[in-house]
Amino acid sequence: MEGSSFNKAIEIFNGTGASVDLSNYTLELYFNGSPTVSEMMTLSGTLANGEVFVLAHPSANATILGQADATNSSVINWNGNDAIVLKKNNNVVDVIGQVGLDPGTEWGSGDQSTANNTLRRKCPITAGDTNASDAFDPSIEWDGFAQDNTDDLGAHLLCISATPIVNIEATDASGSEAGPDNATFTVYRSNGSASDPLNVAYTIAGTANNTDDYSTLSGTVTIPMGQFSATITVIPVNDSESEGDETVVLTLTDGADYDLGTPSFASVTIEDNDTPDVTITQTGGSTDAAEGGATDTYDVVLNSKPTAYVTITGAPDGQVWTNKSTLTFTPDDWNVLKTVTVSCC
Repeated sequence: MEGSSFNKAIEIFNGTGASVDLSNYTLELYFNGSPTVSEMMTLSGTLANGEVFVLAHPSANATILGQADATNSSVINWNGNDAIVLKKNNNVVDVIGQVGLDPGTEWGSGDQSTANNTLRRKCPITAGDTNASDAFDPSIEWDGFAQDNTDDLGAHLLCISATPIVNIEATDASGSEAGPDNATFTVYRSNGSASDPLNVAYTIAGTANNTDDYSTLSGTVTIPMGQFSATITVIPVNDSESEGDETVVLTLTDGADYDLGTPSFASVTIEDNDTPDVTITQTGGSTDAAEGGATDTYDVVLNSKPTAYVTITGAPDGQVWTNKSTLTFTPDDWNVLKTVTVSCC
């Protein structure tokens, strides 16, 4: 709303299919074509799926304040040529206007303009404008109403579609072999009925191997009847191989019963808890080499299987010599003892 006096408000709708933590979101205001943020506020609270969050100027009229969930006098203080940006974790979720461009008085014209009007998102629109610098024409995605119109403020209805829209997020992006500590993906559905279960297919990629590095994922997840989300749990396998941190990438694939939303892919990381440590065993518990005479030996072996060749280089101090300056272990012989002979002077 860009109304008379301080009758200004903005309504944020959650159509993700799950509750969202608003503390991850910020609302930014860009004055008069400024390329950098002029005013910013961090939101707070939890917004349930299908609900709206209304922010208003504290001096707005009683009708607007009656629907407000929060007030702010610095950000909720725009004119028709100011851009407004909603971000999640500093990523653009939606934009009104065009950052970095001053349109003069307003974007659009007539009732479908950003000055002295109320704009309401058209019901078929189910995703925000994530490009803050692209051209903005309110008539494409917005219906316009006269100044100070508060009809339906505090509620937003999507057009009901027979085809749900699905997306995926990494809701716990860090797993570990230690424990093990699981990582999780969550698949959401929106823009449709939840009266039936929904089977969603996905492909599996990344540097980690399905089954070998984590419990087998099937490639399909079912969102139960009456629910708007389902969890895919990545359970790491605590093996003895030193393979470094690895990734699991899931990408949703299109299906006859749903359409793909954004994001349609996500990634988690499995932290490795193995390192190719070395055990050195001295013959008889010590290494003794006599000048010009007896030699001695010690054995070297890796404690865990590497994923590539490991080379160990010896560094004698000039008074002793070894018969091998380097030792190389492979993934096939990592646990086979290698003997080094030491001689003196």
